[in-house]
Amino acid sequence: MNIVDGWTLADEDGHAYTFDHYRLNGRATVRVHTGIGRDSRTDVYQDRRTYVWDNHSDTATLRNHRDRFLDRRGLLEATTVITVAMTGTAAATAARGTATDLARR
Repeated sequence: MNIVDGWTLADEDGHAYTFDHYRLNGRATVRVHTGIGRDSRTDVYQDRRTYVWDNHSDTATLRNHRDRFLDRRGLLEATTVITVAMTGTAAATAARGTATDLARR
């Protein structure tokens, strides 16, 4: 089990979601929603009333609790959900629920 407490998922404008007391099993995924909802093991919510990810293009950047870069994913269309996948000890991001696994850079 990997502790992702303090990790951030941010857009180009600096809007960031910080994982708070969250653990993610190896090869597991969690969907990060921009809207309002109740957090679960597979879905977490930023509780924002406005969209974060741009309509034309944006970039989601995942960093660990020490602000170390883990992954970056370009988004080519508006989305309200970003998926964070744990692949062994590496983390990856994917837009719109796709199952793209990227090695840690």
